[in-house]
Amino acid sequence: MENKNLQKRQWRKWLFFIIALGWSWLFWIPIIFLKLVFNTMPGIILYSIGGLGPVLSAIYLVHTTQQKDDKREFWRRVIDFKRVPVRWFFVSLFVPPLIAIFSVLVSLFLSNEYTQWQPMWLLIQNPLMFIFFLVSTLLFGPLPEEIGWRGYGLESLQTKYSGMQSSLIVGFFWVTWHIPLFLTKDSGFAATYPPFSLSFWLWAISLLSISIIMTWIFNHTEKSTLTAIIFHFSMSATSGFFSFQPQMQSIMLIGFILFALFALVVSRLSLSPKTLTPTKTN
Repeated sequence: MENKNLQKRQWRKWLFFIIALGWSWLFWIPIIFLKLVFNTMPGIILYSIGGLGPVLSAIYLVHTTQQKDDKREFWRRVIDFKRVPVRWFFVSLFVPPLIAIFSVLVSLFLSNEYTQWQPMWLLIQNPLMFIFFLVSTLLFGPLPEEIGWRGYGLESLQTKYSGMQSSLIVGFFWVTWHIPLFLTKDSGFAATYPPFSLSFWLWAISLLSISIIMTWIFNHTEKSTLTAIIFHFSMSATSGFFSFQPQMQSIMLIGFILFALFALVVSRLSLSPKTLTPTKTN
């Protein structure tokens, strides 16, 4: 009986990813085959509903398989600021813009182009647009994704696998989950990273690196899903502040890869079973 229960718990780790991808692809793949334009109303509706895959999968599994205390703890990790030390809050919020600013400066040095700053100036000049941009950025990405990817997926994987292994598994499914968006007509993903081009693979590697960074933060903040939401939000908002030329985009992706290596080095981490799992919460 005990073995059966253990097998069920292990299967749920993978069921989360199956449901998340299945739900999202159910709505995104029709966009491809119906050749819908990404930014028209049918495309936007299908994209938005599809984007709920990770959070719906997590909520379903949490509320059908976990005890009352576990359910409460799941949601506490989403909203509890108190479990996040100030320095880790700053790491979550400011690492993405610092990497982006560094990328802009390097790009300016190499190309002497100043157009990268234009989206940010337009947003600053229109406060209502700026607020709408921030709210929509939070709701269409960081919030529904991270409650699933990190809040449920990463947390459950680390009961069996090391932090590094769990990071790469979540990162793999995170990359795979996005693939239909690269095949969608007129999507920002396809325009920025042509499907399976060199820039696409650089993006995929950087997403795996970002997954490592987020696990590093997650494991130093008592498994705070909130820090993952903040980091993802900061990353997405930063992307909207600049006009990403291909050169700058590549520099920024490399920046995330280098920062992931930095996180591993400063934490004295390796590929051992304890990778990315601190001995105590800092």
